[in-house]
Amino acid sequence: MLKLKKQLYLFKIVLFVFLGLFLIANNHQVMAMENNKGKQILNDEPSDQEINNFFKLVKKSQENIKQLKQKYPHLKNASIKEIENFLSFNINQQQTNNNNKKRKLDLNTIPEEN
Repeated sequence: MLKLKKQLYLFKIVLFVFLGLFLIANNHQVMAMENNKGKQILNDEPSDQEINNFFKLVKKSQENIKQLKQKYPHLKNASIKEIENFLSFNINQQQTNNNNKKRKLDLNTIPEEN
């Protein structure tokens, strides 16, 4: 029994040494390991340009909403979701009208001038 314990103990030591030598010998670098020297990889803070672009977009969208409310008086007290629904309905309606006009177009007739 004592001989078996010694052999297992020696086996653990040999295995540990072999694993250490294996890891030391195979010290290959990863392909992109050297690309970010001296650079910060992740920056969670938005830059000043991103903040300015965001506020420009917000201002432009507010102006567009004001113009829409002036153009369509029944949307004066409407929420943004209601305005979106109204506009998407109008766009869909225009597309169906255009599709219907294309279908009604007869290539054998001369188009009338308006």
